[in-house]
Amino acid sequence: AAQLKEKAKNSPRKHDIQFTGYLRPQDIEPYTEAAWLGLNLIDNRSLSYYYSLANKFFDYIQVGVPCINMDFPEYRRINQSYQVSILLDSLDPTEIAHQILKLGNDPELYQHMVTECHRAAKEYTWENEEMVLKGVVENICA
Repeated sequence: AAQLKEKAKNSPRKHDIQFTGYLRPQDIEPYTEAAWLGLNLIDNRSLSYYYSLANKFFDYIQVGVPCINMDFPEYRRINQSYQVSILLDSLDPTEIAHQILKLGNDPELYQHMVTECHRAAKEYTWENEEMVLKGVVENICA
């Protein structure tokens, strides 16, 4: 963390970088809403990570913030329907930086991804998922 803070301090964009420390879940939303881009970078350490979908991915979608995710099956599946993220093959810092800069230099693509987030947010809600979950439980109990 110290190295990252030092790099941020020397960055020409240092006024855009903020380190908050730990935040309680109920305090995160304003930061998410104010973000330009979400980062959801998960190491492929296990099948559980590989096939999971992080809650913050949906937090980004709900507030219209495009994100960078790993190219794991479930993120790819959603991104095929709604282009809400850039998918990465690895956690290579150079590639991550390249994709961030690429998106920053393409306002048309960025705005398209924001629009796609708003479209996806209508589908990926707890209310919709609740119905799916109830159906699964009913099938198991039937």
